[in-house]
Amino acid sequence: MLLCVESCAAVLVPQVLSRAFRNRFVELHFDEIPSSELIEILQKRCQLPQSYSQLLVSAMLQLQVIQMLQSAVSVVTAQL
Repeated sequence: MLLCVESCAAVLVPQVLSRAFRNRFVELHFDEIPSSELIEILQKRCQLPQSYSQLLVSAMLQLQVIQMLQSAVSVVTAQL
C-alpha cells in the first residue's frame, strides 16, 4: 500500500501528522540514494518483486517533482 499525504496548497508550511496517526504506518526516509540501489534495497529487504520496487521508486520520484513544482509556485504566489 502506498500512502501519500499532501498539505493544502494554500498552506505554505507543511502540516505535521499526529504521532498517533504516524504510528499506524512504517515511515521510510531516504537520503539521496540512487534509484537503482533503492530498487535493490526494496527487493531484498521487503522481499518485493522487481516490478513493484520499480513502481514504488517511480512514484516517489514523480511525487518529488510535483512537490518541487508546487513549492516553486507557492513561493512565486507568495511574492505577488
